[in-house]
Amino acid sequence: MNDAGAALRRISTFLLVALLTACAGGTPPPESSSTAPPAPVSAPETAAVPPRAPAPAKPPEPTLDVPAAEDVIGWDSATLHRTFGPASLVRRDLGAEIWQYRTDDCVLFLFLYPTPKTSSESGPLRVDHLEVRENGVGVEPCLTSVVRNYVMRAS
Repeated sequence: MNDAGAALRRISTFLLVALLTACAGGTPPPESSSTAPPAPVSAPETAAVPPRAPAPAKPPEPTLDVPAAEDVIGWDSATLHRTFGPASLVRRDLGAEIWQYRTDDCVLFLFLYPTPKTSSESGPLRVDHLEVRENGVGVEPCLTSVVRNYVMRAS
């Protein structure tokens, strides 16, 4: 064989070995006289998951200062505003007022009439009567519902 053919064969052999080495995924291991056992393969480590934080505590229900129905009789408009907040509806008729408080549970009506000041003048409006309508709720539960509704809106 001639020198050109032998050189071509060596180059092609070299390229074939290089290609096979590259396909094998790396360089061939160094040749050594001793054969060491392969390193043990350890299991993959997983990160520790931190414990779940406790759910935030629900704020305590506010203490409701609910008046008794008989205590509301005689209240003026300023006391009504402090306890029940603004009325849903106010109707004025011949010097009297009807205040309506509407909640999901009931509708409370407060009837305010002027108190006699003198024979010719009338005094400030005060609650003379109250009524509850809707959903079969009594007066005391309705008062509680109105106060709770006002406290929740104010918060």
